[in-house]
Amino acid sequence: MDKRKITDLIFVIVVFACAGMTTVYVSDFVLSLLRIERWTLAYFALIPFVIMPSHNILLLFYALIFGRFSYFWEREKKFLRKIQCAVGLC
Repeated sequence: MDKRKITDLIFVIVVFACAGMTTVYVSDFVLSLLRIERWTLAYFALIPFVIMPSHNILLLFYALIFGRFSYFWEREKKFLRKIQCAVGLC
């Protein structure tokens, strides 16, 4: 691998790590605002709907900070198209 590919890989890993860690804190904060206690049925029912959008937004935010926005934006558009087709809107 050349230096450019290794650098790109490191930035992708850092962006995913930062977005993942921040998502944990954001989802916990949002669920506490909604007064949803951990390990309840409501917690497990709502957590995917809190984690998915917050993780995607934070991923783009950190990609912007680390200068890799265009790469992550293209991947995000593919992801949104897949979700759209899964729901039946394509």
